[in-house]
Amino acid sequence: MEASKLHIRHVFLWEFHQSNSATTAANKLCVIYGLDTISVSQGQRWFQQFRSGNHSLEDESRLGRLQEFDDDLLRTVGNGHTCAPSGDRDNHDRYVSKALTSRIDLD
Repeated sequence: MEASKLHIRHVFLWEFHQSNSATTAANKLCVIYGLDTISVSQGQRWFQQFRSGNHSLEDESRLGRLQEFDDDLLRTVGNGHTCAPSGDRDNHDRYVSKALTSRIDLD
């Protein structure tokens, strides 16, 4: 039997209001819906949210924004530069970093 994320969260909120522990709630759900339903640590995070007064069951937006990668800039920066020989791994990161930063205006 498979349960939706929202259903699982409703059950966790109910278990929270029943004064059960997050571990107990997670174990009950895993017995009913399968071992990969939810981890104890996920349950503990939900219970922590509920204890703080936030009873929302929706995913919260994450801080920051997704990093967008400019493929054209990468190709431009990478033109003419070769990687350090495989035996010189210690200097490889320094070489690549210097090569990239010397071609990008950081102002």
